[in-house]
Amino acid sequence: MSWRALRGADGSARRIGPVPEGPLRQGTLLLSFDAAALGRAYGPILRIGPRLEPQRIFALDRRRDGELSFLIRDGAEVSHIAVLPGDTGAHLHLAYLWNCDREEALLTVLSGDRGIVHRVGRGPVPAIGSDQIATLFTSRHGAFRHDAIRGMAVADHLMPIGPLPGLLAGSLVTTPEGPRSIETLRPGDLVLGAGGGPVPVLWQGGAELPALPGLGPVRLKAPFHGLDHDLVTLPDQLVAIGGRDVEYQFGAERVMVRARDLIDGTTAMEDAVRTATVHYHTILLAEPEMFLASGALVQSFTPGRLARQPALAGMSVAADWFVAGDTLRHDRSAARVLQPFEVKELRRIRDLRRAPYAV
Repeated sequence: MSWRALRGADGSARRIGPVPEGPLRQGTLLLSFDAAALGRAYGPILRIGPRLEPQRIFALDRRRDGELSFLIRDGAEVSHIAVLPGDTGAHLHLAYLWNCDREEALLTVLSGDRGIVHRVGRGPVPAIGSDQIATLFTSRHGAFRHDAIRGMAVADHLMPIGPLPGLLAGSLVTTPEGPRSIETLRPGDLVLGAGGGPVPVLWQGGAELPALPGLGPVRLKAPFHGLDHDLVTLPDQLVAIGGRDVEYQFGAERVMVRARDLIDGTTAMEDAVRTATVHYHTILLAEPEMFLASGALVQSFTPGRLARQPALAGMSVAADWFVAGDTLRHDRSAARVLQPFEVKELRRIRDLRRAPYAV
């Protein structure tokens, strides 16, 4: 199973995996949007073919109320789902997942700021074929793509839904025996937590994601953030910061900030991705605990409300953990998570006294 094709922000398309032979009976279409540009758009966002051919429709439209409506029709087989994204920050990622054999489709918004926003569709679900994929990704005449679309990718599998934190493969996690690559950790292995003591790993897992705008990794630069080596994370990975300004403003020794909100061009920046996809990994601990990675404290995987929704939990990155029947719930992070506007205010305060933002 793999991602098959990717279209970047510059309009260039590239094939990743082999070209599918015939229709994909299951898969994922992932769209990356400029949220501000999408917010000003109404009507067609993505469309294949003429509008006046009612038996064959492939269309994503934005309605006046902001709802995104996705309709695919191939004769009697129809999948129609609509979702209201709400406020998602600078980037919005929309994933359409389909499984023809189960006659199920799902439209979900990927956002680290909010709960899982999704809609499920049931009934005959049209497959997406190689001709549609070619038209979507490479054609200049057979498809309409709104300028708000910054990138798209298609896979022959159902991508994980829900929280998408993680460290890229090869990232070093501190253990009592020394640093280890995160992907080598196994249940029962020990990592060092925020208090400096050993904490057992319950689960480790990961997935492959296309490096679309807003999903590309973030490089945290050493020696900032307490790092002894650069650390590369997904944008929604929570990282701990502290210092006197944090304690004064928020009454806590540490707070958590999403990696993408740390980007300032000096202490953190978008990482230069040379591949079409990135492999990331995350670990689950007995409590929503921070752990040390290259000297920085980062948040362990917190599935939150997924644990209360078995159907969705079975489609998350930790599906194997939930399917095994464990009822562990992590509804909170190990410390307060700052919102983007709070991060901006903290940066402004530190800029005024010329203090380093990353502590």
